[in-house]
Amino acid sequence: MNLRKGILLLVGLGMLAALMACSTSSSTKTTSPTITITASNTGYTSPQTVGNPFGTLSATVLSNGSPASGVSVTFTAPAAGANVATGTFATSPAGATDTETTNSSGVATSKTFTAGTVAGSYGVTATTSGATTPASFSLANNAGPAATIATSTPANGTETAMIGTAFAALSVLVTDSDGNPVAGQSVTFTVNPGGTGASAAFSGATPLTDTENTGANGMATTSQTLTANMTLGPFTVTASSGALTPATFNLSNNSGTSAVLPAGNYVFSVKGTDTGSAACGANCSSAYIAVGVFAVDNNGVIINGGGEMDFSDANYFTTDPIIGGSVALSPDSGKGDTNLIITIVTGDISLGPGSPTGKGNGTLVLNASMASNKRGQVAEYDTWASGSGELNLQNLPTPNTDLCPNAATTPCGYAFYADGPDHNGVSPMAMGGVLRVDGASGAISGTGSVFDINDACASVSGGNCVGGILSGQTLTVNQSKVSSPDSNGLVTFSLTCPVCPGGNYSFVFDGYMVNANLIRVVENWTADNSAGITGGTMVAQTGVGGFSTSSISGSSYVLRTGGGDKHGRLQASGVITFNPDLSVGGNLAFNDITGQSPQGGTAITGGTYSVDATGRVTVTGLTPFNYTLEFYLNGGTTGNAPVISMDATAANPDVLAGYSWQQSSGLSATSFSGNYALGAAQFVSSGGNEFEVNGDGVATGTNGTLSGYLDQNNSLAGGALTPDTALSGTYASTTTNGVVTVTGSGSNKYTIYLIDATQGVIIENDSGQLLSGFFANH
Repeated sequence: MNLRKGILLLVGLGMLAALMACSTSSSTKTTSPTITITASNTGYTSPQTVGNPFGTLSATVLSNGSPASGVSVTFTAPAAGANVATGTFATSPAGATDTETTNSSGVATSKTFTAGTVAGSYGVTATTSGATTPASFSLANNAGPAATIATSTPANGTETAMIGTAFAALSVLVTDSDGNPVAGQSVTFTVNPGGTGASAAFSGATPLTDTENTGANGMATTSQTLTANMTLGPFTVTASSGALTPATFNLSNNSGTSAVLPAGNYVFSVKGTDTGSAACGANCSSAYIAVGVFAVDNNGVIINGGGEMDFSDANYFTTDPIIGGSVALSPDSGKGDTNLIITIVTGDISLGPGSPTGKGNGTLVLNASMASNKRGQVAEYDTWASGSGELNLQNLPTPNTDLCPNAATTPCGYAFYADGPDHNGVSPMAMGGVLRVDGASGAISGTGSVFDINDACASVSGGNCVGGILSGQTLTVNQSKVSSPDSNGLVTFSLTCPVCPGGNYSFVFDGYMVNANLIRVVENWTADNSAGITGGTMVAQTGVGGFSTSSISGSSYVLRTGGGDKHGRLQASGVITFNPDLSVGGNLAFNDITGQSPQGGTAITGGTYSVDATGRVTVTGLTPFNYTLEFYLNGGTTGNAPVISMDATAANPDVLAGYSWQQSSGLSATSFSGNYALGAAQFVSSGGNEFEVNGDGVATGTNGTLSGYLDQNNSLAGGALTPDTALSGTYASTTTNGVVTVTGSGSNKYTIYLIDATQGVIIENDSGQLLSGFFANH
């Protein structure tokens, strides 16, 4: 190689090296730092009770392993929502996110984080730019202290079992004040026997109690088998835990017999005396009225939610739903007792055994003697109250939209009576009349309507009550109305009276329709200014506004009434004949314990009557009784009429109210034959007080011999529920149509007034006690 070529080669190699060096320098890149974020386990405590602060959450940010200061970090909790466990940061406003900056140590610290109101576990994250994985905090909100305990299963806390068989397990839910289930809470289930003796026993060592702990879901469930005893009727089981208000299960033992009472809706009405309702304190016994409707299925079980009831006494008025119950044969059915035990459960702790000194069990127990599968006599049969009344199969009109769907063009009317204590809660009062519904949607203009009031204490003079009569009252024009029926046949009559005491007096009656022609009513004293504890019956009229003397002339009416006078309770029954010459005849019997008519009643020797166009029949000068009576005709072929007395004076404050039926002819002792469902209201005098005793059963008439039984409620008179009290005696005709004398055991004497061969009324004619009853073919 020559010198020239060697030099050129060296120059080329140098240039190549320079180019390679330039290439290597231009391909070098700057590498990004590695960012990490980690959670600190200090500064907070988990779990926390709902609503309490955890403390602060801290996260450390590193860049290539070194603390990164001045970096933004965002803490995020789950968004709040229904049943979402989360919490909030003490930002302004408080929220589920909080953004903070790291300090020189690379640590970002949140504002205080507080547990929300929903219990549960959840995570909070901390994120920063460049970190691929967030920091995570595992937190949990614990439920707060137990605040409530409530029945869970069975539904509505109501269950029925056949005697001698097991109930399904009972469960309660324990929650804190935010509704979170509370775990680990001790709950004791306690059996409380009912007034009839109905009860049940747990299978453990303590038959009346079972103690369980709540699980994670807050539920405590009985593990011991609860078995019904052999007594029919209702009782309760309470579930208690510490100082919490206990939850109550309403249980009932039935016979397990299906179709004891055919499926359907039944209207009941009971009047009597209770031992006190609501929180009225001790010794607050009062007259009471219970009217309502319940539904029965094919198994004889009262359907949950299938009815409602109005209850009224001097201390309490309420409309309660009927949430359950049962219908069963009498526990003495094996002895020939054909009565039924009907348990009605309302859940209202102001009612039933236990009131007023404690919480009641919310039940009414009725003992029923059925004259047919559509009608029966009933008596309250528990230790809380004693009353009597009637049960009727309901048959609502179709469509059930209005009482009088054609009222705009065809007026309809309702004859009625209502009685009970007046505004002072003690003195008897009676109301009666005719309500003419003459407008669309139940408007009552006042035209053609009339009513009367008889109040034993209408005013006070010298510290004494003075009886008062308000006769032929009218309604305020276009200020009265009646509502359309609800699904249970409940209607409300709102009435105003322009000339009653104080002017524009109001009366509000809730009524439960048996059918289009019959309504059982109770006064809602919380909605009017009459403030009476009254109730009674309304019957539809035919021939509204067209009544005259011929509407009743030549007819006889059997009446059954009750009320009071200056001596206390007063009962009167009998038959009144309306003669064509406008005079009256017949036979009446009364009893107020201090005095009474003789057995067989007393003949009416004088009196006259008049009839106005509304169907109001006024009987005056009734000798020798000095009663003035008002009948309110229904105009139907059955000839029924509500009736009240109108002669309360300062000297003789008689108040009577009730019902009457047109009597058939040709009736004698031989007409009373066979089995009759009997209901009786009785008052026993002791120590200057009168105690109410009610009962129902079966009376059997056979060729002049009376037999049968009554299931009696003697609890208010210091006794007990007494089944199968024997009836015995003899009976014979008198010279008056349908008037029959009955002589019982000892010195007991009675008079029967037959309506026809299928039904009648009975009244006692001795000074031992007061008894008035109604009976119908069994």
